[in-house]
Amino acid sequence: MLSQVAGPNEGNPGARPCSRSQPQPRRLAQARHASASFRLKPGCWPPQDQSHDEPMRMEESHSINASNHPEPAGGPAVKHRDPWKPFRQGWPWRRITCLILAGVALGLAFPLPGWFALAWLAPGGILLAGLGTRGRAAWLHGWLAGFAFALFALRWLLNIPFPAGALAGWIALSAYVGSYVGVWNWFCQETLARCLTSPASSLPSEGEDLSMNPGLPSVASIWNNTPWGRRSSWILGCAVCWVAGEWLMARLFTGFPWLPVGMSQLSLLPLVQLGSLGGPYLVSFFVVWSSIALLGAGLSIAGIARAPVSSPLTHPRPTILGPGPSLFSRPAGWLADLALPGMALVLAFAWGWMRIQHYPKSERTVKVALIQPSIPQLLIWDRKEDGPRFQKMIELSRLALAARPDVLVWPEAALPSFSQEHFETMTRMAAEARVWMVFGADDAEPVPGNPGREAYRYYNAAFLLDRSGSVLASYRKRRLVIFGEYVPLAQWLPFLNWLTPIGTGFEPGRRPGHFTMPDLSVRMSMSICFEDVFPHSTRAAVEEETDWILNLTNNGWFGESSAQWQHAMNAAFRALENGRPVIRATNNGLTCWIDPLGRMHEVQAGSPKDVYGPGFKIAEVGVWPGKSRSSTGFRRWGDLWGGLCVGMTALQAMPLLRPRRNRRN
Repeated sequence: MLSQVAGPNEGNPGARPCSRSQPQPRRLAQARHASASFRLKPGCWPPQDQSHDEPMRMEESHSINASNHPEPAGGPAVKHRDPWKPFRQGWPWRRITCLILAGVALGLAFPLPGWFALAWLAPGGILLAGLGTRGRAAWLHGWLAGFAFALFALRWLLNIPFPAGALAGWIALSAYVGSYVGVWNWFCQETLARCLTSPASSLPSEGEDLSMNPGLPSVASIWNNTPWGRRSSWILGCAVCWVAGEWLMARLFTGFPWLPVGMSQLSLLPLVQLGSLGGPYLVSFFVVWSSIALLGAGLSIAGIARAPVSSPLTHPRPTILGPGPSLFSRPAGWLADLALPGMALVLAFAWGWMRIQHYPKSERTVKVALIQPSIPQLLIWDRKEDGPRFQKMIELSRLALAARPDVLVWPEAALPSFSQEHFETMTRMAAEARVWMVFGADDAEPVPGNPGREAYRYYNAAFLLDRSGSVLASYRKRRLVIFGEYVPLAQWLPFLNWLTPIGTGFEPGRRPGHFTMPDLSVRMSMSICFEDVFPHSTRAAVEEETDWILNLTNNGWFGESSAQWQHAMNAAFRALENGRPVIRATNNGLTCWIDPLGRMHEVQAGSPKDVYGPGFKIAEVGVWPGKSRSSTGFRRWGDLWGGLCVGMTALQAMPLLRPRRNRRN
């Protein structure tokens, strides 16, 4: 499209004649890159080196900042067509829609449905949708995508049988998760601006800032002219920052490490072997690194496609594809952007495959009966249902005992009440079958000097019965679910109890739990429900002598939903990290055992397509004693990788946190 420019000072008597001492804009076809924008001093019209008789081609000019000079009176305004302007300025709903879609795509990578490939695209999609934003706007764009992601992935919270609290918790927790994505997007957009506006990026005019010309065309064109080292450093920095956010989310405000991106990749068994070195954080790093590299490659391709034939972005010599812009012309930036993560992924997959092939087999197995009663959560609070609930557990157990297992395991909260009759029936059954038994139930202890029910401390606990039916050991849950098992500040703000159905709630336990069965030569580290989603806590509870990690779970709160699948995938990473099998006995799924390579075995299914129904599973669980037990990198170093990412992110963020005026100076 052609546009004319007014003659020198024509129709503008107050304009100053341009002196040669003033900075002169260059012809853009001869600039260091094709899409460079330039600025004019007010009143200096037109540029000296561009005749008013010569039309200005849009292929050579990206834009002229209208705020830097007045429109010449009596002459036509400079017209140009920017196809991306509606995307970044005029149509905010288009950007918002893209951010929401990117967030939902990330949620779709987690079960259910578990389309794990979307996790390799979604982080880059979030940055692409927010491209060109800075400061508060960048945070808000990232928060919106993260909010959409968490709303979709945590939609099972709406199944909690307490609608008001379920809705409030779903929205509040999703907003909290979204804030981490917001900080990540802010960090990435700010560091991208610094990367592209540095002297090394060959910007055309002094003081040019990416925020003057936001959007894909400007970034794509400048991206190709930025040195490969700076581009790769930015891509790595974005992945490191994402991991730092996941590491912090696992610790701040009691912690919520439920949705690390690496967890969604459990179907890629060779890749998730990295979890034995750095937990889910190392797998997340590779996924996000690759996603941002794909974004960088896309920017390179977009920059090459927009560059004219004479642009330095294209190879001046003919290629096998002919003259002009080509994806395989020099500098082939899109291949360079993919080179590092591509080679790293090949090495990671190769190492993971070798680990799977050479992992030692178990020396022996122990037969374990896992009971899954599938009791609706509302029945737990109905005392009239205590009898039928208990009878159902006994019937399923007697069926399982016909297979003569060595260990019988009931899930969390399996014993409905403190009934002495129920307890005696259960212990008698275990003694008759000569079986070790682990079950979940409430525990209580009186507060000295305070009579009455209010003087008792209640605990969510697990108990071990020996072959004679005697209680040998117990464990009290240490990490309680906020608003699910306890109400924070309830002592000072009692109205908070109205938001939950749990009443007074539980007290946390004070020490780790270890159950030993001497005649089986098996020692178990105990966890209850939510505790097994914390990598660092599970590692601290596992001893060198530990053979199994046993988890008792009740996900009946969430009905038949994706919560059961997401929880099981978290448990698979605990097996990978610690090199120990994880046994899961659940109320309504997924009851199974997971080997040290993260593979699920003996998944209980009430029907071929239903893992939520009642039933039992007889599992032959492997034992890797002594030297055959794998000592993983995560056992030795913990989640050191996540901590290093926090430190590296903090170092990169320090210049961004200074006041903007100081940064300009």
